[in-house]
Amino acid sequence: MPKHSPRPTAGRKPRVDRPEPAAVVVVPPPRHLTKAEREIWRRLAKPACRMGTLIEETIPGFELLCQTLAERARAAALLDSQGLLVDGAINPVAVHFRQLTQRAEALMVKYAIAAPGRPVERPAVAKPPSKWDGILLSAEEIRRKHARGDLGDDELLDTIQRIQ
Repeated sequence: MPKHSPRPTAGRKPRVDRPEPAAVVVVPPPRHLTKAEREIWRRLAKPACRMGTLIEETIPGFELLCQTLAERARAAALLDSQGLLVDGAINPVAVHFRQLTQRAEALMVKYAIAAPGRPVERPAVAKPPSKWDGILLSAEEIRRKHARGDLGDDELLDTIQRIQ
Protein backbone atom coordinates (compact mmCIF):
# COMPACT_ATOMS: atom_id res chain seq x y z
CA MET A 1 0.00 0.00 0.00
CA PRO A 2 1.34 3.46 -0.78
CA LYS A 3 3.00 5.25 2.09
CA HIS A 4 0.90 8.44 1.79
CA SER A 5 -2.43 6.76 1.11
CA PRO A 6 -5.44 8.41 2.77
CA ARG A 7 -6.33 5.01 4.25
CA PRO A 8 -3.06 3.22 4.83
CA THR A 9 -4.69 0.42 6.80
CA ALA A 10 -7.70 0.06 4.49
CA GLY A 11 -10.09 0.28 7.41
CA ARG A 12 -8.23 -2.25 9.53
CA LYS A 13 -6.86 -1.42 12.92
CA PRO A 14 -3.20 -0.50 12.85
CA ARG A 15 -0.90 -3.40 13.55
CA VAL A 16 0.52 -3.45 17.02
CA ASP A 17 3.94 -4.97 17.34
CA ARG A 18 3.80 -7.61 20.02
CA PRO A 19 6.69 -7.65 22.43
CA GLU A 20 9.10 -10.55 22.27
CA PRO A 21 8.33 -13.22 24.87
CA ALA A 22 10.25 -12.52 28.01
CA ALA A 23 13.14 -14.78 28.83
CA VAL A 24 12.26 -17.46 31.33
CA VAL A 25 13.53 -16.46 34.75
CA VAL A 26 14.17 -19.64 36.69
CA VAL A 27 13.50 -19.42 40.40
CA PRO A 28 16.58 -20.65 42.29
CA PRO A 29 16.10 -23.52 44.76
CA PRO A 30 15.76 -22.63 48.45
CA ARG A 31 18.87 -23.28 50.56
CA HIS A 32 17.11 -25.57 53.06
CA LEU A 33 16.51 -28.29 50.43
CA THR A 34 18.84 -31.28 50.37
CA LYS A 35 21.31 -31.74 47.52
CA ALA A 36 19.07 -34.31 45.78
CA GLU A 37 16.02 -32.05 46.15
CA ARG A 38 17.95 -29.08 44.71
CA GLU A 39 18.98 -31.18 41.69
CA ILE A 40 15.34 -32.09 41.09
CA TRP A 41 14.40 -28.42 41.50
CA ARG A 42 16.95 -27.36 38.87
CA ARG A 43 15.70 -30.03 36.46
CA LEU A 44 12.00 -29.17 36.81
CA ALA A 45 12.03 -25.43 37.53
CA LYS A 46 12.62 -24.25 33.96
CA PRO A 47 9.57 -26.02 32.45
CA ALA A 48 7.42 -24.90 35.40
CA CYS A 49 8.60 -21.29 35.06
CA ARG A 50 8.00 -21.44 31.30
CA MET A 51 4.43 -22.57 31.97
CA GLY A 52 4.00 -19.82 34.55
CA THR A 53 3.19 -22.25 37.36
CA LEU A 54 6.31 -21.68 39.46
CA ILE A 55 5.97 -18.22 40.95
CA GLU A 56 6.69 -16.81 44.38
CA GLU A 57 3.30 -17.89 45.72
CA THR A 58 3.69 -21.50 44.57
CA ILE A 59 7.22 -22.13 45.86
CA PRO A 60 6.07 -24.14 48.94
CA GLY A 61 4.11 -26.56 46.75
CA PHE A 62 7.02 -26.90 44.35
CA GLU A 63 9.28 -27.66 47.32
CA LEU A 64 6.85 -30.45 48.26
CA LEU A 65 7.10 -31.82 44.72
CA CYS A 66 10.91 -31.89 44.87
CA GLN A 67 10.88 -33.47 48.34
CA THR A 68 8.36 -36.09 47.18
CA LEU A 69 10.44 -37.01 44.13
CA ALA A 70 13.62 -37.23 46.23
CA GLU A 71 11.87 -39.44 48.79
CA ARG A 72 10.47 -41.57 45.97
CA ALA A 73 14.01 -42.07 44.62
CA ARG A 74 15.19 -43.16 48.08
CA ALA A 75 12.25 -45.56 48.37
CA ALA A 76 13.03 -46.99 44.93
CA ALA A 77 16.65 -47.61 45.93
CA LEU A 78 15.52 -49.29 49.16
CA LEU A 79 12.98 -51.39 47.28
CA ASP A 80 15.67 -52.45 44.79
CA SER A 81 17.99 -53.55 47.58
CA GLN A 82 15.36 -55.34 49.72
CA GLY A 83 13.15 -56.72 46.97
CA LEU A 84 9.39 -56.70 46.58
CA LEU A 85 8.84 -59.48 49.12
CA VAL A 86 10.21 -59.48 52.66
CA ASP A 87 9.67 -62.64 54.72
CA GLY A 88 6.98 -63.82 52.29
CA ALA A 89 4.95 -60.60 52.52
CA ILE A 90 4.85 -57.49 50.37
CA ASN A 91 7.52 -55.02 51.36
CA PRO A 92 5.88 -52.01 53.11
CA VAL A 93 8.22 -49.77 51.14
CA ALA A 94 6.38 -50.84 47.97
CA VAL A 95 3.13 -49.36 49.30
CA HIS A 96 4.94 -46.19 50.32
CA PHE A 97 6.60 -46.02 46.89
CA ARG A 98 3.22 -46.28 45.16
CA GLN A 99 1.76 -43.49 47.33
CA LEU A 100 4.76 -41.27 46.62
CA THR A 101 4.39 -41.91 42.89
CA GLN A 102 0.72 -40.91 42.98
CA ARG A 103 1.48 -37.78 44.98
CA ALA A 104 4.32 -36.82 42.62
CA GLU A 105 2.13 -37.34 39.55
CA ALA A 106 -0.59 -35.12 41.00
CA LEU A 107 1.91 -32.38 41.84
CA MET A 108 3.53 -32.59 38.41
CA VAL A 109 0.14 -32.09 36.78
CA LYS A 110 -0.49 -29.12 39.08
CA TYR A 111 2.73 -27.48 37.90
CA ALA A 112 2.07 -28.39 34.24
CA ILE A 113 5.18 -30.54 34.08
CA ALA A 114 3.29 -33.70 33.16
CA ALA A 115 0.23 -34.10 30.99
CA PRO A 116 -2.99 -34.71 32.92
CA GLY A 117 -5.12 -37.78 32.44
CA ARG A 118 -4.58 -40.76 30.24
CA PRO A 119 -2.82 -40.74 26.90
CA VAL A 120 -5.17 -39.88 24.10
CA GLU A 121 -5.81 -42.80 21.82
CA ARG A 122 -5.49 -41.68 18.25
CA PRO A 123 -8.02 -43.04 15.78
CA ALA A 124 -6.74 -45.59 13.35
CA VAL A 125 -5.88 -44.12 9.98
CA ALA A 126 -8.11 -45.55 7.30
CA LYS A 127 -6.10 -46.91 4.44
CA PRO A 128 -6.85 -45.32 1.10
CA PRO A 129 -8.92 -47.46 -1.22
CA SER A 130 -6.92 -49.54 -3.62
CA LYS A 131 -7.73 -49.87 -7.32
CA TRP A 132 -8.04 -53.59 -6.65
CA ASP A 133 -10.81 -53.15 -4.07
CA GLY A 134 -13.38 -52.32 -6.74
CA ILE A 135 -12.28 -55.16 -8.96
CA LEU A 136 -12.35 -57.69 -6.14
CA LEU A 137 -15.74 -56.45 -5.01
CA SER A 138 -17.03 -56.62 -8.56
CA ALA A 139 -15.67 -60.14 -9.00
CA GLU A 140 -17.37 -61.26 -5.79
CA GLU A 141 -20.63 -59.67 -6.88
CA ILE A 142 -20.37 -61.30 -10.31
CA ARG A 143 -19.73 -64.70 -8.72
CA ARG A 144 -22.82 -64.34 -6.49
CA LYS A 145 -25.05 -63.24 -9.39
CA HIS A 146 -23.80 -66.08 -11.56
CA ALA A 147 -24.36 -68.60 -8.75
CA ARG A 148 -27.95 -67.37 -8.30
CA GLY A 149 -28.55 -67.56 -12.03
CA ASP A 150 -29.14 -63.82 -12.35
CA LEU A 151 -26.24 -63.50 -14.79
CA GLY A 152 -26.14 -65.49 -18.00
CA ASP A 153 -22.97 -66.67 -19.69
CA ASP A 154 -23.00 -63.86 -22.26
CA GLU A 155 -23.58 -61.22 -19.59
CA LEU A 156 -20.79 -62.77 -17.53
CA LEU A 157 -18.31 -62.46 -20.39
CA ASP A 158 -19.39 -58.88 -21.09
CA THR A 159 -18.93 -57.94 -17.44
CA ILE A 160 -15.50 -59.55 -17.24
CA GLN A 161 -14.36 -57.73 -20.40
CA ARG A 162 -15.66 -54.41 -18.99
CA ILE A 163 -13.63 -54.88 -15.80
CA GLN A 164 -10.44 -55.62 -17.72
